[in-house]
Amino acid sequence: MQLPDAIRFVRRLRDVCDRLRKSRGTVAIIGGGFLGSELAVSLVKNHNQPDASGLHTMESEFPVLKVLHVFRESAPLGQVLPPCLAAATGRYEASCGAELFPSSEVVSVSTVPSATPTPLPESETTGKPTFANPLHTVAASDVPSSPQRICLRIRRNEPGREGVEEIVVDHVVCVVGIEPNTDLAASAGLEVDPVHGGFLVNAELETRAGVYVAGDAASYWDPVLGFRRRVEHLNFAEETGQLAGKNMAASLQPSGVDSTSIQRYHYQSSLWSSLGPNLSWDAVGNVDARRLETRSFFLAESPAVKSDDQSSSAPAPDALQSIPASDFGRLGRGVVFYLTPKEKRLVGVLLWNLPDELYTDEKYAAPGRLNLARSLLAQRRLIGQNPEFRSAEDELRDLASQFDLGGELERDYAELKAYMEAQMKDSQEDPLSKSDNPVAEQTSPSADS
Repeated sequence: MQLPDAIRFVRRLRDVCDRLRKSRGTVAIIGGGFLGSELAVSLVKNHNQPDASGLHTMESEFPVLKVLHVFRESAPLGQVLPPCLAAATGRYEASCGAELFPSSEVVSVSTVPSATPTPLPESETTGKPTFANPLHTVAASDVPSSPQRICLRIRRNEPGREGVEEIVVDHVVCVVGIEPNTDLAASAGLEVDPVHGGFLVNAELETRAGVYVAGDAASYWDPVLGFRRRVEHLNFAEETGQLAGKNMAASLQPSGVDSTSIQRYHYQSSLWSSLGPNLSWDAVGNVDARRLETRSFFLAESPAVKSDDQSSSAPAPDALQSIPASDFGRLGRGVVFYLTPKEKRLVGVLLWNLPDELYTDEKYAAPGRLNLARSLLAQRRLIGQNPEFRSAEDELRDLASQFDLGGELERDYAELKAYMEAQMKDSQEDPLSKSDNPVAEQTSPSADS
């Protein structure tokens, strides 16, 4: 069933959140990617949490917003994250208040009458709530006298819950990604990538002499990873946009195009997601968990160590352990390596709950973990073929230790910095001692000289 008058297209997560927070009822989010999880968590956390007075963000007579998250994978972000981290993401969403529909897909959509109209934001003229279509903000007819809701028939493939069920919601948000518009290719004679989509470009992001493509629409050859890719993330769009602009400007120079003015794209852009203070990650390279093998290493926690005045549970710095896919225990800081199935080539690195900076310093820029990951990818390492290690597991464990999961480098740097500052302070002579020892003042230079 088509709902042409009920469909809205938005490009920013904030637009969706602001629109839905002004309404009540049930929201169904379809899609298990980045935006699906981020939207689900954002809605339930910001809409339903009480404010300082103890009341919910909406008026007390209006019920809170209910969020349903429907996705085909067994866990959210299953296309990117290994099973243990995808499951952790699902648990976090559920703990925030979202209801998950894993291994599910929508098979049909229809409208049904609404029993009661939905109050919308207060009228700008009367200051009183106005009643209208409950789907006014995202999907519904615009006739106030005939409010409607949306009925979704969902096929559930989750073991033990197979079958088709119907749910009635007030809003449906589809976050299933986008496809590049390549209609220009036919008239302009441009090549299209039949596998990844988008326009085929060379290493200089040129699809044809004088025609450049950047961002989501560019299918480019990655010289570091050794295969063609199309990336749909902000950092990639920024980096390729800058390079395409520079190359276009260089090609228009009077001196003509030479090997030094045109640059190739070889930068490994990053992608990231943050759902909360204890669930965030950054990644570089190819992080397709569906087609690549993953090896995850996390900092194991030691048993509680009791002292005279306190008891605590602290991570063991040397306890880097590989977590199998079936172990869904507590996961703190960690690093995930993505390997090609046959060659075992390292093509992607994901940092779980790890800041980019290895340590913080207000005066000097600290080395970053993402740049460390980029350097490892540039080596085109074949895991398991280094004679310095007894096994591939030992090699990956050594690589994981370089990311300082336990924060030893940060602590060492802080101690060294404190020691140096203390030494500098001690080296400066005390003004009181100078006045008591005039001979020392004459023979030794003062701290201000």
